Amino acid sequence: MLSSNPVVDTDVDPLDEIRRRRRALLRIGVPIAGVVLMISTILLIAFHSYRANRDGALALSNDLLATLEQRIATEISGYLAPASRAVRILRDTLQDDEFGDRLPLAETVGGSLLRAVPQITNLYAADENGNFVLVRRGESGGEDVKLIENQPGSRRVAWIHRNAAGEEIGREDDPTDTYDPRTRPWYIGARGTDELF
Repeated sequence: MLSSNPVVDTDVDPLDEIRRRRRALLRIGVPIAGVVLMISTILLIAFHSYRANRDGALALSNDLLATLEQRIATEISGYLAPASRAVRILRDTLQDDEFGDRLPLAETVGGSLLRAVPQITNLYAADENGNFVLVRRGESGGEDVKLIENQPGSRRVAWIHRNAAGEEIGREDDPTDTYDPRTRPWYIGARGTDELF
């Protein structure tokens, strides 16, 4: 086995060699450290800008959505308020639980409300005896009215058609009609509350 001894160059001063290596390290290491520091700073600034812009955009979006939601609520309220007032007027006009003898009044008020409040398309009114009036928009600006009169021992269902001037242009009886408003969800829900349903 051969053993080799390390070769030591005696012509080179070890302190000079250490100084040379330090100078080389400083010439190469300092610029590299500077570049790394600059890149790190740029990345830190970019990350901070991204976070700040993102937070600002989210805050602006939330403000915009809140404002839009408030505007939509105001517009819907403004659109539906006349219809809800009209329903309250009709309710106060037909205050009693039974309005069989006041069906013509319900028909007249319903027609007037349809003409005055464009948001209303149909208007229903019923009592606990099954008397019912439906006033809805008809063709050419007129209206169609369905009346159900439940008298003891008799039931009468009639459709009345009116033109835009309110004049009756047709009437037909429908003895086969079995519609009972008391079984409908709108009647059951409205019957259970004094508020709008």
